[in-house]
Amino acid sequence: MIMFVALFRAIKFSSQDFWRNFWLSAATVVVLVLTLVSINFLIILNVLTKTAAAEVREKIDASINFNQGVPESQVGNIKSYLLSLPQVKDVEYISPENALAAFQERHQNDQAMLESLKEVGENPLGATLIVKARDPKDYPVILKVFDDPQYEAFIQDKNFDDHEVVVKKINSIAEKAKETGVGLAGLFAAVAVLIGFNTVRLTIYTHREEIGVMKLVGAANWFVRAPYLANSVFYGIFTVLFAIIITYPLIGFAEPYLAGFFEGSNFNLLGYFTNNFLQIFGWQFIGVVLLSMVTSSLAVGRYLKV
Repeated sequence: MIMFVALFRAIKFSSQDFWRNFWLSAATVVVLVLTLVSINFLIILNVLTKTAAAEVREKIDASINFNQGVPESQVGNIKSYLLSLPQVKDVEYISPENALAAFQERHQNDQAMLESLKEVGENPLGATLIVKARDPKDYPVILKVFDDPQYEAFIQDKNFDDHEVVVKKINSIAEKAKETGVGLAGLFAAVAVLIGFNTVRLTIYTHREEIGVMKLVGAANWFVRAPYLANSVFYGIFTVLFAIIITYPLIGFAEPYLAGFFEGSNFNLLGYFTNNFLQIFGWQFIGVVLLSMVTSSLAVGRYLKV
């Protein structure tokens, strides 16, 4: 019972001190909110980077173009062989007719090309197999199979557009932005520690006589420390609350533009934050409380000598 009374008093005193030193408390909360917003920016950046890299990798494929007149059965045998390879994820067959239709659509504004095609008279294109590998690194291995002379009579050429360079650039840009975000978060955290330290020091100075009386009547060190440590919970609650209020509208505003950029993909940034709400903001709450507790402990130990 005594423990609960002491806990209630600690919460009551910390609440009173929080509102009495409102401007210092507000300054600490604002800087901590900026820290969490910077961290949320890093989370958003991480999601965008992974989505962009996955989108680029999804567009990587290899084309195997067959000579005109190669029987469909022969193309089917090669397709079956490709599907049997462990490196191959999927193979799409494009008939000569579909290949011609796609060619005409791509060059619909090139009259010279279309006229040349008419002069040929017949479909000059053969069948095509579009190969999707399980890993972009597997494409050279897959295409090397067709260097065998037995395929020379069937295959006209092999094309592989390697987008890994683009993926590396995306990751490089993201890494630089991540370093900047970490620097900003660290800076805001350092400022928050300094402000919090001074807030506790001012509170201790304001209540120096009360603290002296408590020590004279034999108050335990934990009882003297408790209100200042309890303030950390108030900082955590208000900081995370304001971080949520800022983060969600920003995501809601930016998501339509980002969704347009990732058109065709299953991109849902707001859904990611909602599905991982407890994990993201729970850890942020714990981080703010621990940071505030460390600051308060340092200040209390320095100025109370307890």
